[in-house]
Amino acid sequence: MLFFTASSVLALVSYAFAGLFVPTTPWYVALALPALFLGDWLGNLLFVRYSGAFYRRVAVLVLFFMGVLVISGSL
Repeated sequence: MLFFTASSVLALVSYAFAGLFVPTTPWYVALALPALFLGDWLGNLLFVRYSGAFYRRVAVLVLFFMGVLVISGSL
């Protein structure tokens, strides 16, 4: 979580320097934060309740479907 938070902040700073930061950007960030915290909470719950192997399988499956959605959306 720390890595992704730091990389997101770095991306926002670089977008601001590139002139891509628009006034609606903070609203998008604020809208995404609840989903971020919900995903973090759910992942932690799964990891504590089930084994790490189960958590890894679920994480890989979710990442796979996210990749399929991103690729299909770009076609």
